[in-house]
Amino acid sequence: MTEPTIPQDPPASWASRLKTVLFLAACFAVGAGLAKYALPLALKYRGGAVIDPHEIDRSTAPLPVLRGLDLTASRRFDPALLKSINANAVSLNVADVEARRIAASAGLEIIVSGDRNTPVTPANSGTITCVVRIKRAEDLPNAVLPTLRKSYSGKILLALPFDEVARVPNLHLVDYIGLYGQVPLNLKPDPDVASLRVGWQNHLDTAEAIARRFGCKIILLDLAFDPAVHPGAPFVDTHEPRPDLALATYEALLLETRGRETVAGVFPTWPPKLQPNHENELLDLLKKNWSK
Repeated sequence: MTEPTIPQDPPASWASRLKTVLFLAACFAVGAGLAKYALPLALKYRGGAVIDPHEIDRSTAPLPVLRGLDLTASRRFDPALLKSINANAVSLNVADVEARRIAASAGLEIIVSGDRNTPVTPANSGTITCVVRIKRAEDLPNAVLPTLRKSYSGKILLALPFDEVARVPNLHLVDYIGLYGQVPLNLKPDPDVASLRVGWQNHLDTAEAIARRFGCKIILLDLAFDPAVHPGAPFVDTHEPRPDLALATYEALLLETRGRETVAGVFPTWPPKLQPNHENELLDLLKKNWSK
């Protein structure tokens, strides 16, 4: 008995095969376009905050090399405080000789900040020397840094406000640009961490571009954002303490300094302008971010 013949589809023509290939290629192109453009845009504008899609998650990015507290406004130095937050550095006033001795014995990197009464010199400096601290670019004569570099082979840190860094000459002669002072983040009232990160991004991106141009690094020193003041420009007094806003601002700063190659160190001011019962919250925040 003859087995029945099973009908077979005719072989696909070249035209049919070409259509299939083109269809698959079009699907791939659409998918790639969504992944490259649509998804980043959706992430970038999530929650109304404009954030670089490549910078959304910095939680696993490398930490700044130097991490510590700016204790120039503190009356006592407690190494256990820095140990509790996994800090490896400290910023001290040059007049605090005993604090500097204790910090050195604890193996901490030391940044020394001077004033008019006790200027920093190579003889009394720490690991990094804050040789010059100015409020305006005009306060720094053009000959100061060249003369200092000729006579001193150690690390030189020039400390100045964020909005003055672009106006200072001879930055190629310093090892570190130390940024301090009030930072206007230009935000609306009650910003969240994502919005605060945008504010920090604007300042850090500008500072990084300048640092790369002159071949130096950035250290964030004594940054002030009063929790009783809205972090906008101009500043608006809210007449009430805002520890929640201050902590969110610190969290945004800690996130935005991770993974930035030119940011060598971060030194939040201690004691902060917070109510005493919120200081531990800041310490917990620092420990959480600096233990990863």
